[in-house]
Amino acid sequence: MARVSTLNAEKERAGAWYGELFQSYENLPFSFRIGETAYHGFNDDFPFVSKETSSERISKKHAEYEIRKMVLTARHKSGVEVKAECAYYPEYAVFEWVLHFRNTGEENSPAIRCVNAADLDFSGSEPVLEYFLGDDSADQKAMKPERVDLNTGLSMEFEPFGGRPTNYQLPFYRLYYGDIGAVISVGWAGQWKAHFDARHRIGSVHFAAGQATLEGYLKPGEEIRTPLMTFLAFNKCPGYQVTEMRALNLWRRWLIDCNLRVVGGELFQPHCAASTSWIYGEMKDATDQNQIEAFDTYLRNGLKLDYWWMDAGWYFKNPKGEVPISCWVETGSWYMDTNKFPSEMADISKHCAEHGAKTLLWFEPERITGDTYLAEHPEWLVNGALANMSVPELRAYLVERVSAVMEKGGIHLYRQDYNIDPLGHWAIHENNSGEGRHGFLENHCVTGYLAYWDALIEKYPDMMLDSCASGGRRNDLETMRRSVSLHKTDADYSRFQQKQAMHYSFYQWLPYFGTPVTGPGYGAELDLYALRSAHIPWFTYGYDVRNPENNYENARRFEKEWRETNMYFYGDYFPLTPWSNDLESWIGWEFKDYEKEEGIIQMFRRDNSPVAEMRVRLFDIDPDGTYEFFSYDGEPVKTVGGAELIEQGLNVRISEPRASALLKFRKIS
Repeated sequence: MARVSTLNAEKERAGAWYGELFQSYENLPFSFRIGETAYHGFNDDFPFVSKETSSERISKKHAEYEIRKMVLTARHKSGVEVKAECAYYPEYAVFEWVLHFRNTGEENSPAIRCVNAADLDFSGSEPVLEYFLGDDSADQKAMKPERVDLNTGLSMEFEPFGGRPTNYQLPFYRLYYGDIGAVISVGWAGQWKAHFDARHRIGSVHFAAGQATLEGYLKPGEEIRTPLMTFLAFNKCPGYQVTEMRALNLWRRWLIDCNLRVVGGELFQPHCAASTSWIYGEMKDATDQNQIEAFDTYLRNGLKLDYWWMDAGWYFKNPKGEVPISCWVETGSWYMDTNKFPSEMADISKHCAEHGAKTLLWFEPERITGDTYLAEHPEWLVNGALANMSVPELRAYLVERVSAVMEKGGIHLYRQDYNIDPLGHWAIHENNSGEGRHGFLENHCVTGYLAYWDALIEKYPDMMLDSCASGGRRNDLETMRRSVSLHKTDADYSRFQQKQAMHYSFYQWLPYFGTPVTGPGYGAELDLYALRSAHIPWFTYGYDVRNPENNYENARRFEKEWRETNMYFYGDYFPLTPWSNDLESWIGWEFKDYEKEEGIIQMFRRDNSPVAEMRVRLFDIDPDGTYEFFSYDGEPVKTVGGAELIEQGLNVRISEPRASALLKFRKIS
């Protein structure tokens, strides 16, 4: 499907770079302190060093590739074992590593601190850094791309807010230097840091990254780990935009081929869902009966659903005495409210299955409120409000409890939310412990969270997981290897210009994600502009199905378009306009399947734009080819020569403001 692929020169450079980084045990691309001594590798203080290598050929329905693994294990004279687990993907010019520290002694270790999971230089003239803001629902700048010249004397440091990894900042970067570049990822589901430093340098940038705070001793047998550090090498091409397009698609291809979970033997397919969250207080006022009736409303109006979405509020506040919740936020008891759902949702799932649909259910196991089941287990809590995911007994309980609900209800997709900033709770708990350690609880809770998800995946290998954290605030690489993000923000989904802008950026880093069609309380009739703003891999209807005056005609048209064009989302992606989230601009993009020589173009003319036409430059056009463009808006089929497209671009006309264009194209000669 993809055409943008790694050049031989990029593969050779990545292989040479990876080899150089790990050539000398005494100078490795990470750093740390044990006691008072700083290390940038393993010197004579590590009397034991071993190296193991292996190679594995991975075969999937959509990709085949090699992973070359290397494990470096060194034991410090204090008894601290340091292990570097590395993986190299030669076909993609990608390599990555993670460090583990384990105390093999019988006493507390010396203090471990200043741990940089990556600590290395990038040498090349005129360095430029591209970074992206993370999710937020306040200032409407979510997913905004930024670009800065890292001139001599400049330093930039990044951290998310509050302990959730994509809260206000994304841990993904593109760094250009000299005639080459690198895509960089800091894979950590907690509070990470990344530092790009050109203050005392000419023609180079120093990069360091890791867990933001980690300082203290290891108890006997205790183990911690660092963030997963990932690097993709790419070469510059003539023209900045061409280089950017290659870099983002090389990342997409590696992520799709080597990282996204396979469900049922293939990549998770695009899906159409519906929910009553906006009208029944999430699920507080939902019942078996009104969920089935709502599902049937969509069927009667000619809409085919793939999933029925059931969100928060389906549980008792406390199963003892069957205490009902007063609001969905009262979490900590994962026991079905059988007064509202006497079948425990089995009837809903059975009814949906009879019409070709599956069910999704929301959980939030990490946030605990008072007078709930988990609140009665302080040994499982952090600061009385946060689940201590480092506790194996808690994880085992959650797997058992979630499994019981899912299996009794016939649920097919597990959705996990995370509406709490954990960093302050971790810090308070550690300060109160009196141990004098900082960041260790976070480290264990992050690895415990991943272990909990791995246990669910092992038990249900063909069940997809949905990552939510007040929207999209926990979408790091480790999380996205296990899940998709179906509700990427808690911002108002009826601000269509902001939603379009998020999609523009999201496609560059995480190819599969979802969106509701509108936010709660949207009173206007759903027009094609609103619907097409949700034309992405997963969308969710939110009609007030109680209203007999609803007009579903536009939705039927939109769903037909979407099903005819959703197979291109895993292809190469090309932004066709600058990023914007105002009401005066156009925004749009292209997807292309190179095997079929066809794809789609999505363009949006926003509410206050005075411009009725725009010429856009499509990518990788054959000058000797001829291309046919089919409009889903009734325009005549257009045939354009490749040379004309290269020289003049494609003219897209949208006659009215607050309107859109959807074009399907193919090469016909």
